[in-house]
Amino acid sequence: MKIRVTLTLISTFILATATRISLTATAQSSRPLSLALPSQPAFALQSSNLELIGHINISGIARAVVVRGDYAYVAADSSGLRVINVSNPASPVEVGFYDTPGVSYGVEVRGDYAYVADGTALRIINISNPASPVQVGSYTTVGVYDVALSGNYAYLAVYNGLWVIMYLIQHHQ
Repeated sequence: MKIRVTLTLISTFILATATRISLTATAQSSRPLSLALPSQPAFALQSSNLELIGHINISGIARAVVVRGDYAYVAADSSGLRVINVSNPASPVEVGFYDTPGVSYGVEVRGDYAYVADGTALRIINISNPASPVQVGSYTTVGVYDVALSGNYAYLAVYNGLWVIMYLIQHHQ
């Protein structure tokens, strides 16, 4: 299938998949642009190209993971936030945890803080000591399932849509 699109752009970054096209413009000019949607991804991963290097069993169901430096932070359902040392990928080791009151669905990390969507609230957890995470704040609401951070805002996927929360923690990186 071929699509013809005329845009007002000088340069464009294009990401194409079988179902989606993303365009980002950086300046202005007028020129026609033709895009062909691929019927398959640009490359296919074969199982022979993938290899399990290491694993660890944790308490709870792993719902989401974020890796920063030598640590993976796992939102682990009814077992809260799990902190895993992954400095040796062949042998990950759990070094700490914080058992949130709700069910941990999503996690995001910035600086010394993990932001955990635990179904009942956005939990802000100080992870500066990975062996002993501690909650330092929260924003309580019903049905918080995921979190994303940008600037001074936390974007929450909640039961009825998207909520935007402004937070004022100073991050030292």
